Amino acid sequence: SLSVTGTGGATTIATDKGTLQLNANALPADATNKTVTWSIVNGTGQASISATGLVTAVKNGTVTARATANDGSGIFGTLDISISNQITLISSVTVTGAGGAITIATDKGTLQLDATVLPAHATSKTVAWSIINGTGQASINETGLVTAVYNGVIRTVATAADGSGASGSMDITITNQVMLSDGINSSNEKEESISVITSGDQLKLMLNSKFLSYKAYLYNLQGVLLSGKVVNSDIVLFDTSRLPSGIYFILLSDNINLRVLKAIKP
Repeated sequence: SLSVTGTGGATTIATDKGTLQLNANALPADATNKTVTWSIVNGTGQASISATGLVTAVKNGTVTARATANDGSGIFGTLDISISNQITLISSVTVTGAGGAITIATDKGTLQLDATVLPAHATSKTVAWSIINGTGQASINETGLVTAVYNGVIRTVATAADGSGASGSMDITITNQVMLSDGINSSNEKEESISVITSGDQLKLMLNSKFLSYKAYLYNLQGVLLSGKVVNSDIVLFDTSRLPSGIYFILLSDNINLRVLKAIKP
């Protein structure tokens, strides 16, 4: 007979990629050949086993380790092992638009994106959304909702948040945006003086009373919304102390008119 035991009587592996050394105890004690061949039968879980009986966890669930006698007797022994707390990283990300859509054809229209990750049993399926503005321009929020700004083509990117580096992307074509050359999408809106001043850890937006009750949004170059404020004076301040140097965009909107400005943090 053969009995299989884990070191210290253990029958579980509860650490990510953890191991458990197994031992095969043969009877009778004076058997001529006590060597065995180790194998694993993966059940709801998954693991590997070395020639010396060292089990390495792969996937949560239950596996069965088996030791088979090498003396031709056909005798074997087994031990069920429970595996938990395994971290499975995302290997691929696929981005799709609601209903299969790849265009936004209404002024300031939106498109909800979805990220499908593999494997299906990945521990964390969270992704971070971003935009690469090309000939067009858009913004995207943390749930993957894209809002059109300028006509053209943009690229949306979903990056796995588990540190695996996996990402997926989808190009979106934007059309029918109503926008004059000065960046205001209303023929009734008069040109207004606006200035942007970057100083230290602040970005100062200088306006006049025409923009009271507008909303001011700060985006990075990837189209990720960083901050939003209601304009209630002729100066709007954004804290940039935690932002890296680079190019940023400010959108001023009252839901009818839109103004886009560029700001550079040294």
